[in-house]
Amino acid sequence: MQQHRAVWRRRQLFPSWIVQIICAGLYVVMAAVLLAGAYIQRHPSPGWLQNHFYGPDGDQLVVFARVMGGVVLAISIGTILLDSAEITMYVRRRLSPALLLYSACVKTLVWVAYFVISLVGSTAGSISVPNIILGLALTLTSIQQLVLGANYTHRLRRERPVSRNRSRTANVEEAHGTAPVRHGSPRRSSSRR
Repeated sequence: MQQHRAVWRRRQLFPSWIVQIICAGLYVVMAAVLLAGAYIQRHPSPGWLQNHFYGPDGDQLVVFARVMGGVVLAISIGTILLDSAEITMYVRRRLSPALLLYSACVKTLVWVAYFVISLVGSTAGSISVPNIILGLALTLTSIQQLVLGANYTHRLRRERPVSRNRSRTANVEEAHGTAPVRHGSPRRSSSRR
């Protein structure tokens, strides 16, 4: 596998990895608390909270906590695993721009969707400030990685030869207009009289 030594700088990727792992870790804790609360409410022991504590909609609240906790737990663990894989590949100098772009696309799609759903939920009256802040942090760092991966992937594709027969100089010559004209058409001079 090709090594990508001089592509990445630490200051570009490490801050977003650190923020993503911390925020996703906090989401894991929040989801675990939601799931534990739903389990305790579903299987109460004597002396614990009874169903009438939450009112008539207690069962709907338990179902919501189980679903929301499970979804948040899954995407948070997925983010931590993707970040861990990226860090491992970065340390081994095998993190290609295309791989970073793919994982950033997945994380951006997931966290933008979650953030939009959180905003819609907050306008409905159930605002959660930590949820909005963590969702915004994860969304912005995912978008930052997406832009960085797209920039480097585009740069890598621009420098790569189009076919095996052509060299990099042929691409540079065509880009700057200094390449010889092909297909038998005469080259026009820049000055006309």
